[in-house]
Amino acid sequence: VQLHLRSCPLELVAQLEVPVWPFVGVGGAMPPWTVRWWPDLPLMLDTLSPAGAGGTGRALDLEVARVVASHRPIWLAGGLGPDNVGLAVSTVRPFGVDASSRLEVRPGVKDHGLVTRFVAAARRAAHPPSGDNGARSE
Repeated sequence: VQLHLRSCPLELVAQLEVPVWPFVGVGGAMPPWTVRWWPDLPLMLDTLSPAGAGGTGRALDLEVARVVASHRPIWLAGGLGPDNVGLAVSTVRPFGVDASSRLEVRPGVKDHGLVTRFVAAARRAAHPPSGDNGARSE
């Protein structure tokens, strides 16, 4: 479950019987590595826009994500597609990745070929052959 709330009691999260990934928008006033709530949970990092958090289709700063990932597990989101997920995975080394709009042929309709290329590029970057950083694009 992606949890898009500004605050939620730890007691409530602890009662849930499904994995929970609190959302943290990158680009706001508070650096995401200073977030003190949910200390033992992976975070979902995505971009912020004036309209709200997430779903912007814009890539977030990979260096910021890398720093956060060096302190805790993260799910990486924000403008990921088959052409840039390899670089993102090899740079940040996230727990997982999330994508949506860059895999669609129109809103809400995924393109099988784009999804296949995205998964292949993410896997290649996560498990590169010896001597390869996995960052090449397709």
